[in-house]
Amino acid sequence: MATLRAPSSQNPTMRPLQPQPADVAGAVGRPGDGVDAGLVALSFEHPYPPTKTMFIPDRDCLRPDLLATSADFLRIWRISSNDEGDGDDNSKKNNSSSKSSSSSRVELRSLLNGNRNSEFCDPLTSFDWNEAKPRRVGTSSIDTTCTIWDIECEAVDTQLIAHDKEVYDIAWGGVGVFASVSADGSVRIFDLRDKEHSTIIYESADPPNTPLVRLGWNKQDPRYMATIIMDSAKVVVLDIRFPTLPVVELHRHQASVTRRKWPRGGGI
Repeated sequence: MATLRAPSSQNPTMRPLQPQPADVAGAVGRPGDGVDAGLVALSFEHPYPPTKTMFIPDRDCLRPDLLATSADFLRIWRISSNDEGDGDDNSKKNNSSSKSSSSSRVELRSLLNGNRNSEFCDPLTSFDWNEAKPRRVGTSSIDTTCTIWDIECEAVDTQLIAHDKEVYDIAWGGVGVFASVSADGSVRIFDLRDKEHSTIIYESADPPNTPLVRLGWNKQDPRYMATIIMDSAKVVVLDIRFPTLPVVELHRHQASVTRRKWPRGGGI
C-alpha cells in the first residue's frame, strides 16, 4: 500500500493524489426524526476513500452528532443543522464541500495525525470509538502501531507497536482495554494500565500466520470476541478466558467473510 503525503498545517484538506477522493454519504438524523430509509440526506467529499466510518457512541442522544472517518488520517466531523449558527471562518470553509438537500451540514472538527515529524503518513486500516469513554478513539495502521487518541484534546494518549506486521483492525473491550488483529495472524489484548505487555489469545493455524483482517468485541458479554481470517468463509469466535482455542468456528458462508457485528440482543 502506498505511503500518503500529509497536508500542510495551513490547509487541513489534502490535495487529491491517487486514489481520487471519495464521497461520504448517508442518512442524517436521530431516531424519530422522520428520516426516510435509503434517503441520502447529506454527502461530502473525503480525501482518499475511507477505510471506516463511525458515529460517536451516544445511546441517549445527548452529545453533538460527531462522525469519525479513517483513511490517511483520523478525521472527526460534526454534523449540525443550519439553524445552529454559522460557526467560525474555518467551519464555513470546511462546510463548503458538503452537499445536502436538507437542513444539515458537515464541518471538519479535527484532523488527527499521529506522525508529526514527517510529511508522510502510513494509512489507517480501521479505528474504534470507546463507548465507555467517548473522548477515546483507537486507530490501527499498516505501520504495525495502534494509537489511542484523546479527541477532546486532539492529542495522542498512547501509541504503541502492537504487532510484527500491519494491524488491520482494533476493538475496545472496556475503558482501558482494547484488542487488535494483524497480518501476523494474531489477536492481541492490551491494557492501558500496563503498556509494556500484551496477551496473545489466538493465532491462526490453518495455514499458520494467515492474516486476520477484522475483529469484533461483544459489548454485551466482553468475554467473547469474533475475528475474520483473510480470504476465508469462516468466523472464529473466541473466549478471552481460554486463550488459543476458539469457542466455535462458523462455516455457513459460501464466500469470504468481510465484516462481522455483534448485535445488542445477542448472536453475531
